[in-house]
Amino acid sequence: MNKPTISVIMSVYNETIRSINEAVNSILMQKFTDLEFIIVNDSPSRVDVQRYLKKLSLTDDRVILIKNNRNSGLVSSLNNGLKVARGRFIARMDADDVSCLHRLDVEMDIIRRGYDFVGTSAREIDTKNITVGKRIMPIEGDISSAQQIRTNNFIIHSSTLIRKSSLDFWMAIDKFHLVRIMIYGQDYYCPALQDM
Repeated sequence: MNKPTISVIMSVYNETIRSINEAVNSILMQKFTDLEFIIVNDSPSRVDVQRYLKKLSLTDDRVILIKNNRNSGLVSSLNNGLKVARGRFIARMDADDVSCLHRLDVEMDIIRRGYDFVGTSAREIDTKNITVGKRIMPIEGDISSAQQIRTNNFIIHSSTLIRKSSLDFWMAIDKFHLVRIMIYGQDYYCPALQDM
């Protein structure tokens, strides 16, 4: 099997099957299809989730299922996913978020221009997919970005794409700081370059 361009990593814990299904479909229906979708089940006691994920992995060979032996938490689960990731790029997804169908296409177009990391702004949605707010990602060259990342996290992780080589490099240098940056934020729809 050829290595995929992107490894999408998602951890599942206490989300509803409906939310998980919406998140999964928003990735598997991406216009950019050269991907593997690594889903880490961090709720091994939930039979309904395990049954759903197992069925999913049997119907789409891009899905790689990892089941933690016990609840390990988000960071540990994401690291488990990273260990098996084969893509040159890593995309994050949350099990209660939805990505637009062109997210990975647009992010790949941008990252291929020489960037190591790409993220988007997002619309916050409720359980009926109605917009209830917005989060705006700082734009390239925004001087406040460097200052802001040291004090609070503006990164919407289910909108991120990073070069795996850069991720490996930064994790080797400063694992704690990178993990702290990457683990906060949730419940967003990530419209790649749509009008906000």
